[in-house]
Amino acid sequence: KGAAKDKFWKFPLEGVVKLDSAYLTYGKHTWHSVSGAISLEPERIIVNIGTAELCGISTPGILTLTPQEVQLNVEPFAREQVMKTGVTCLLDQDADIGGYFNLSGKINGRGTLTRLQQSLNGELQCRTGKGRIYSGDAFQTIRRVLAILNLTEIFRGKLPDMGQEGFGFDSIRAKMKIRGNVLELEEGLLDGLTMKMTARGVLNLSDQQMDLTVLVAPFKTVDALVNIIPLVDRILGGSLVSIPFGIQGDRRNPKITILPPAAVGEGLLGMLKRTLELPVTVIELFVPFENK
Repeated sequence: KGAAKDKFWKFPLEGVVKLDSAYLTYGKHTWHSVSGAISLEPERIIVNIGTAELCGISTPGILTLTPQEVQLNVEPFAREQVMKTGVTCLLDQDADIGGYFNLSGKINGRGTLTRLQQSLNGELQCRTGKGRIYSGDAFQTIRRVLAILNLTEIFRGKLPDMGQEGFGFDSIRAKMKIRGNVLELEEGLLDGLTMKMTARGVLNLSDQQMDLTVLVAPFKTVDALVNIIPLVDRILGGSLVSIPFGIQGDRRNPKITILPPAAVGEGLLGMLKRTLELPVTVIELFVPFENK
């Protein structure tokens, strides 16, 4: 009481407090194995976080508090962590997914305590090894994309039923940016056993609304088209067919639409070509009525 507005306390209390805790909870999130040092100064408090694990992700960094604002600098990383644990914890859902993931990045922010999240900026890179998805939001979205493809004359009845064996993949790669409450997916690649998907778009972390453009390349030929229209074989020239989709709305139940080829940017197409090391042709699907 009576202290200057640029100081935490009137008298110059200084020192260092060592911190070692089994867990620390803030809002919905709980960090485990927390250790570090809290430096006390009249004008500021510096929290140097040595170890703190959130959902299998280590979050070392520095938190600086002054009477006016909070500064945050964190460098999250994970090495060979269980995907099921990470996805279930971060997304707060019961997802069944096998495999391991690695993650690295930098996140910083500066603002008042109540508006710190809106000031966040950073980059994240994530990569997995082989695995299989059995349930969860991603599983349902991929399943619905496959269902649309199976309705078409090109792929009718040829694509696998994920309900029996799940969706297997060789790797998943993602390069992301954080801008306040928005997570921007700059480059996303799902290297599946039956199809490959590249994606770009955004997810609003506040309301969980997403807007993605996805390019899907099933590992199936277009024999049906070639048999009907021989010229198609010459046009495609042995390239792999890919189909663009839009995924918008709530992350838990988004709307999936077929997009025209013009909606695909060079970035998405380039990612797919580099991964496949094959030429890729983007086509527009026509989904017939179910009774025809």
